[in-house]
Formats: sequence, C-alpha cells, structure tokens
Amino acid sequence: MTDRLTTLGGTLLHVWGALSMVMQDRHSPCRLAVLATVGAGGDARMVVLRHADAVDGVVEVYSDTEAAKVAQLRRDPRATLVFWLPDERFQIRLRARFDILTADAAASQ
Repeated sequence: MTDRLTTLGGTLLHVWGALSMVMQDRHSPCRLAVLATVGAGGDARMVVLRHADAVDGVVEVYSDTEAAKVAQLRRDPRATLVFWLPDERFQIRLRARFDILTADAAASQ
C-alpha cells in the first residue's frame, strides 16, 4: 500500500484524482464503471463517467432517459458505482443518490 492510501484524506485525494482524470484522458480506467441500482428491478450495467467534481462531491454519467436504469433510479435513486484501476489493483465504490436531469436541466446548471 502506498503512502497516499494510508490515511482517509490521502485516499480521498487519490480517488477524486483518479475520477477527475476522465476529463483529460478518455482512456482513463475510471472512464467505465458499473452502475448497480437497488430495489425492485435492480440491475448492474456499464456506464461512462463524464465528469467528477471533488469540491461538490458529484459525478455525472449520461443515459438515454428511456433506459431501464433511469426508470429504476426514478423509483429508487440509490445506486453504487464501481470503478477498477487495473494497474493499481484498486477498486473504487461510490454509494450515491442520483438525480435525473434532462439535457435542458443539466445545461442550465
């Protein structure tokens, strides 16, 4: 284990740094994640991470509003995102509460 992962603060810096790399490097290992929804009809599927903001503690993934995952998140907005950094053999799990925004609503933020 490296020094950066021996404290909570160091680990959080490492995690947010890895997540934010998707905005500079489209080949970042955090580009793809598994989104696992909960509740009735819960499922797991791959999504693309589009944005990560450590200051606000927000990550963004895009989806067609007609997709089953969106319907599942509307029923129960709790889900988990799982990322894998193969070179480090390091897993990131984000348990989150999702807000569904249409393209117009997202653009206005």
